Formats: sequence, structure tokens, C-alpha cells
Amino acid sequence: MNEVIRALDSISKDNKKFLVVFIDEIQNIKKVKGFDLGSFLHDIYEWCDNTVIVVSGSFVGVTEEILNQVEEEKPFFGRKFFRIKLERFNEETSKEFLSLGFKEEGIAVDEKVIDEAVKLFDGIPGWLALFGRSYSYAVKHSHKVDIKVILKEAAKEVSKDFTRFLKTSNSPTRYAEIILALSRLGNKGSLSEIRDVINSLFKEQIENSRLNELLGTLINYGFVIKLGRGKYALPSDLPTRVGLRHSARMWIKKSL
Repeated sequence: MNEVIRALDSISKDNKKFLVVFIDEIQNIKKVKGFDLGSFLHDIYEWCDNTVIVVSGSFVGVTEEILNQVEEEKPFFGRKFFRIKLERFNEETSKEFLSLGFKEEGIAVDEKVIDEAVKLFDGIPGWLALFGRSYSYAVKHSHKVDIKVILKEAAKEVSKDFTRFLKTSNSPTRYAEIILALSRLGNKGSLSEIRDVINSLFKEQIENSRLNELLGTLINYGFVIKLGRGKYALPSDLPTRVGLRHSARMWIKKSL
């Protein structure tokens, strides 16, 4: 791979262009056996002075973990990683994002529709983009537009992501139980409350230290949010909550 990148770097330099290598969903690199990301990036830094590397990941905590590990194992001699974190949009920015997007698509959309979408998708850029794309497609093809259908589509994506996570984890049932425990607690609760619900609802006995460890992993993947010391919650947007609950329920049902 590095030989290919070096060749492309040389070609781009000859043509007075920059080569940009984009690695999307970087967290999946963990599943690729035998691939040393640190060595791959280090070779590019050493030999390709006309190349820029961009990586992205939807699971911010895991992405940070991978990049931090790379920096620790393969020093880059003063070359730094620049991080850009796409935060949740506020209400005003969400409305502007959708309004400008629909304007570019040449579609007139009622303000009430935009307001409802902003409320349902809670400022998550990815969900707003999904809504805008799906809504525009439906209007252009004279299909019936139903925001709830788009909401279900978003929730289905979350459910798929969480199910994939469960399949590759060492404690899938425990993770599913935590999600359902938080849901039972009204989507947020303390470590002791989560433990008590799990012990009562699933007839399990889980220690605080183990529960804290599992919660840390869920936080890294963005499936749980830490509100403060000993306080946890499911993400606030509806698609994520619905998708997580559905996946967790299906997993528990399958494991019975």
C-alpha cells in the first residue's frame, strides 16, 4: 500500500497537485488483521511530502483512542494531528443547515416541517443530512413525504451499528442490559441505579467496577453519554434512543 501511495504522491507532485488520502470510519481498522496503521502513516510522513491524510470516525472515543495510540507508538517528530470535532448543531444552525440545503436542491419546504425535523433529529448533523436528502428525493420523485419514515430509517442505522458492536464485543448481553436499564430509568441514571435495574430486571449480579468498565466502552462508542460523576444517559436524539433500544431488546430476546 505504501508503494502505491508513494507513486501517487510523486505523480501529484509532478502535476503540481496535492494527494489527499481519506480513511473513513477509522474505527473499523481494528478489524483488519495484520494492518499496522502507525507504520502506514509513518511511512507517508517520512517519504510523501505532497500528501495529506484525513481520517474520520463516527465513534469519536474510539477514533481518539486509535490516533492517540498511533502517536504514542510511532512518534511523528513534531508533526501533529489536527483534530476537528463536528459538534451537535444548535436550533438556529440546524434550521439554517436545512433551509440552505433545500434551497440548493430547489425545493420549497414549509417552516413547520423544518421545525419538526430539528426537534426530532436534535441537531445531529448526520441525521439532518439524512432527513434533507430523503425529503428532497421524495419531493422530486412525487413520493409521499413522512418524517416518521425517515426517523425509522435513521433508527434502523443505529440499530445496525449497535448490533455490529454487540457481535464483536466480549460482553454483548451485558452491554444490551445496560442500554435497557437506562431506558427503564427514563434514559438516564446513576451507576448504582443502573446496577440495581440490571440485577432486578435480568436477575444478574454485576459489580460496580465491571459496570463502570462497560459504561466506559459504551461512552467511547457514543452509545452512552456521561453527564457527570457517576451519572449516565442515552444520547438525547430520538433515532439513536429508538435504535439502541430495538437492538438491545432483540439481542436479549435472542440470547434467552
